[in-house]
Amino acid sequence: MTKVNIRIFASLALAALLMSACGDDSEISPGGDSGVVGNTATLAFTDGGATLDPRAAHGAVPNTILLASYNTLVTNHIGEDGNQVDGEYDPALAESWEVSEDDLTWTFNLRNDVTFQSGNEFTAADVLWSFEGFELSSLYQLANIESVEAIDEHTVEFQLHTPQPVLPDYFGMMSIMDSAYLENEVDDIDSYLASNAAGSGPYILESWDPSSEAVLTANPDYWGEEPAIQQFTLRFVSEMTTQIQQLQQDDVQLIISIPPQNLADLEDDENIEVIAADAGNTEWLSLNVQVEPFDDVAVRQALAWATPYEEVIDSVLMGYGQRLESAISPITPHYASEVWEYEYDPSMAREVLEQAGYSEGDISFDAIVNNGDPFAADTATILQDAYAEVGIDMSVQTLNSSQYEEQFFDSQALIGNWLSYINQPQYHFGWLLDSEGAANFSNYENPEFDEIVRTAEFEDEEIQAELWSEAQAILAEDVPWIYLYAPDVTVAHSSNLSGYYNYVSVVPRLHELYYED
Repeated sequence: MTKVNIRIFASLALAALLMSACGDDSEISPGGDSGVVGNTATLAFTDGGATLDPRAAHGAVPNTILLASYNTLVTNHIGEDGNQVDGEYDPALAESWEVSEDDLTWTFNLRNDVTFQSGNEFTAADVLWSFEGFELSSLYQLANIESVEAIDEHTVEFQLHTPQPVLPDYFGMMSIMDSAYLENEVDDIDSYLASNAAGSGPYILESWDPSSEAVLTANPDYWGEEPAIQQFTLRFVSEMTTQIQQLQQDDVQLIISIPPQNLADLEDDENIEVIAADAGNTEWLSLNVQVEPFDDVAVRQALAWATPYEEVIDSVLMGYGQRLESAISPITPHYASEVWEYEYDPSMAREVLEQAGYSEGDISFDAIVNNGDPFAADTATILQDAYAEVGIDMSVQTLNSSQYEEQFFDSQALIGNWLSYINQPQYHFGWLLDSEGAANFSNYENPEFDEIVRTAEFEDEEIQAELWSEAQAILAEDVPWIYLYAPDVTVAHSSNLSGYYNYVSVVPRLHELYYED
């Protein structure tokens, strides 16, 4: 199996897109009998998500739909190599912006030629309404927003509590909603947004059934460049083997997050392109530090010594990823693997437990895993066997996504994964390990760590590096997580489909996909 470098692939795809832009779209004739009809495409995902409300949605499908049916003020910039460029942004609903000398005031100049899918004109009032809806979200809090004011119909000013140098990164994930339509035409806004869209994006959401599929069609009145593919079906197929069969039959044109053991099924198919690339994914064992036995740091440190890292990586990732030695991804700035001293050493694990007064058989715990995580079950089996060798009994409960999410904060332990859409330490730590983080599943609290997370980004680069290294050293001492691995992003698509680029979020942008001649 050849590991395709997305940098090369996406660069070629970009060149092809520029060439095809001069051609006639009517000449596009994709193959297949069922998944592609005329100018349509089908993408398969494991599940359909829980909500489409921009203020609460998360996961691959909801974010794919949001980025297709709504617009944001700005978008992340893709370089010539096909990769997202940190700190560079492209205009979207905002055509330009300025920042004050003290970095506390951001002024966005809005486009005056945008209409929503309802026909309503886009104005500053929609930005204010949308951001008011985001006020309680972690995105809003992490962005350090103090206030939002409309200067005029097409100018919006944001005041920040403290400087936020990557503010546009946050805005790139915050959909702007049609406030007039929602206020005047919708009886129950929360209920409506949970399963419908009210945006200005290149695609209209025709339907969404989280148990089966979603259908989106091109917006004929879109204010921007017309998308190449006129209709998308997002099909929800829980079994990866079925997704692969449908891709091979050209009933589906793109699938993502393919487990390594399944990639071999695609290696010899000349009609399929496989992409594997570094990504911001992280996988870890989260330990609830507020309950027994993990309220004792010695137990957490013993597990860190008892974890067979290389066996897990070799058996589960099969070469498609790397070891994780921090709570942030290896591609995130200020990743400091050197402070994580733990290697697989069962004798050290036994010694730590013995010094803490534990005997063999004293420690047991339950861990939950999500059946939608392609790596979790195999990882859990390996960890069970390894921990048993040092006298620790680990029981595993496999749950569906909704059951798993219900027990996030109450379980003793869980095998979790995370993909930070904003590739910055403060964003990742702020969500997952800050004491007030919305996804602090380990219920971890350390004031010294919190202080760094909340202030480090405002220092110069040299001091930032020192502070982020210190933060990771604190975590290495406290061990709220056992770091496992950082899997590659794996994507397979029909060879005549192009335009999938390497965004940190890994979420496909439907309007960028197109068929080659």
